[in-house]
Amino acid sequence: MRKLEQDYDILGDHRASCRMDVDVIPLKIPSDKGHQVYVSGLRWDGTQEDLEQELRKMFASYGPLHRVTARRGGLGCGAEGDNVWYGYVAYFSAFDAEEVLKQSGKMVIGGSRIKLKKKYKSDDFGSQALSLHKSQELLIHYFGFNCWTSEIVYLERDNDEERKDSVRYVCLVRVRMPREGLCSEGIGLGEVPCTTQSPQGRGQSVACARR
Repeated sequence: MRKLEQDYDILGDHRASCRMDVDVIPLKIPSDKGHQVYVSGLRWDGTQEDLEQELRKMFASYGPLHRVTARRGGLGCGAEGDNVWYGYVAYFSAFDAEEVLKQSGKMVIGGSRIKLKKKYKSDDFGSQALSLHKSQELLIHYFGFNCWTSEIVYLERDNDEERKDSVRYVCLVRVRMPREGLCSEGIGLGEVPCTTQSPQGRGQSVACARR
């Protein structure tokens, strides 16, 4: 993701300069500093899971989140280190990250006001593409068209020892239609014959059955 700034000249009876900000959101895992927020000043007596859930609930109102991480301790935590935490929040949009930074010192979690600032160290996720399900969620959020999403809930290989001539997988898929508020689940069976008993041949059959 990156933030682009372009200047355009508008011609007419009067000449003016118009600045347009463009937020480019590739369908891949965000990793640069432009969309990551460092959260400090957290005081929390509960579990890490509960704190991350609280952070996600609060920060999700500013835009779609990729990940939320909470960690115990921090610089200068002193004797109160047991309940001192810090966290990281990553947005898909750099604009959303900039917007939430304006709330530094205004948000309250666990009875304490938290501070926000940019995280300047990038995470090394490379250029990993997002899953189809997450890509569809982003498209629905930003473009608002009526789309469906799907996710694999369960996928397991049938390890029937008597079945030597084929590879079989059982899969449960959930399909959602957000605008209609509909959700449906279906189960499917994928089976591919094994033309050879060599490790390479069975490996190809396994890969084909999973697809």
